[in-house]
Amino acid sequence: MSEPARQSVTLWLQPGQAPLARGIVEHARLIVMGVGSSEPSRAEALAGDFGGSPLSDLRHALSSCKTNAFLILDPGDFGCASPATDAAVLRDAADRGVRVASLEPMPASLLDLVTDARALGEEPFAGSIRQQWARFVPLGRRMRPIPEVLELLGTFGPVRSASIRLFAATTEGSLAARLLDAMDLVLALLGEPEIVEASLLTAVAGKGVYLTPGESLRGPPALHGDLTANLRFAGGRAASLHLSDQSGPWTRHIALSGPAGRIDIHNHDFEWHAPDGRLLDHSTRPAPSAPVAALDLAGDIADQLTTLLAIGSAEPGLPNYPRALALAQAALLSARTGEGEAPNTISRMAGA
Repeated sequence: MSEPARQSVTLWLQPGQAPLARGIVEHARLIVMGVGSSEPSRAEALAGDFGGSPLSDLRHALSSCKTNAFLILDPGDFGCASPATDAAVLRDAADRGVRVASLEPMPASLLDLVTDARALGEEPFAGSIRQQWARFVPLGRRMRPIPEVLELLGTFGPVRSASIRLFAATTEGSLAARLLDAMDLVLALLGEPEIVEASLLTAVAGKGVYLTPGESLRGPPALHGDLTANLRFAGGRAASLHLSDQSGPWTRHIALSGPAGRIDIHNHDFEWHAPDGRLLDHSTRPAPSAPVAALDLAGDIADQLTTLLAIGSAEPGLPNYPRALALAQAALLSARTGEGEAPNTISRMAGA
């Protein structure tokens, strides 16, 4: 039996992301047709390495793209500087059948999402595909073993407290990406918090948070550094976050505590221990014979990109993009004010 035809992809990246991009391409068995960079002078060398044509302008590349997929690893200010224009460019690409995925949030603010949605005659609501200008990858709730754990929660019972730690190198996505993914995991595992208290240490010494409430997670300036947060929920429940894009390689650890004990979630496996310490359930990593890429970030991104190529607009992305953005921006607002902030404050300011 002949193998299925390989899909084509256009890549947009910075030079330091070449190893990650190559791992994605190899794992997903993609044919690279075009390569561009936010550093135009490096585009030709990158294109030579990947075997595609060099590209120098992201908007033009998207507008003229004829490949099956377009993967944006480093968008620069695209999606932020001219959000309405860039949203239209991305929507046009999707209408032509190009599957666009991004390591960075697009849209990156609730205000941009609401403004664009209403221009389309919609209200911001959970589950809207058109309000997700590009598919955010990798999405933690769809990475093994989170789907398995979500199914277990009916038996485990309500999560009483949790800690979520996500670490990465800057080439694996900005702090904005880690923050949005963490807040989506919060929504999946615990629901919506009432108050977020956060602290932010930016990557450049002496630089504070210049984002004002309602502005983009991605700036300017771009969001890099470390963020910690305490989240308070109804009924006295609580969660903590520790996030960084300055602490590679990509690592995840989530701990959930509840009446049935503790669930520890690592990069690709989990363990459920009873309150007395007995192991009640667990998963294991793929067998050693599995491709190494199946165990790393490139493999996770490739798997989600492959799903997007296979089912297109039926791929849901973030189930509740508006609320995830509101939570993420509440954390940034708290870091700015030094006070606990309610996600509903962001929603009111954005008119959602």
